[in-house]
Amino acid sequence: MSENKAGFEDYFRRDFVPLTRWMIFSGATMAEAQDAIQVAMLAAYGCWAAIDAPRAFVRTVALRHFRKERARAQRAQDAAAHVSELYATPHFEFRAEVETVRRALAALPAAQRHAIALTIDGYSPAEIAGILAQPAATVRSNLRHARKALRRQLGRGYDRVIREEAHDGP
Repeated sequence: MSENKAGFEDYFRRDFVPLTRWMIFSGATMAEAQDAIQVAMLAAYGCWAAIDAPRAFVRTVALRHFRKERARAQRAQDAAAHVSELYATPHFEFRAEVETVRRALAALPAAQRHAIALTIDGYSPAEIAGILAQPAATVRSNLRHARKALRRQLGRGYDRVIREEAHDGP
């Protein structure tokens, strides 16, 4: 096996769980997260030697795929109103307090949810701006509004739960 492909395997093992958690915190179901991650990892594998920042690359590809597929699914749902359940139920077993945070994140507008999920995943506002292709000021504004909404929904103690989840994994 080439050294490049071995590097990809190491990256895959190291980032798979955090990437899955990030996708779910970004609003994806488990099935959507798995689909987006598969597409992103295949893309990364295909051009591994040319990727300078694999975490950002994979998250960018996964988020774009997720958004594209979510939009397609919404169009299909609108056209076929008789379909009662379009998405599979997530299979992650979250602690009760983490599930509460996930619900609060899901209630945020998409831009705020994506920004705060990347923050939970350890990215700075500048890095988030690059991943989301938005100005850094927009990211900071989305983070400020997301934090304010989360404090309103969850109280001041939510910071502890998010920090624990960022270190413990799903």
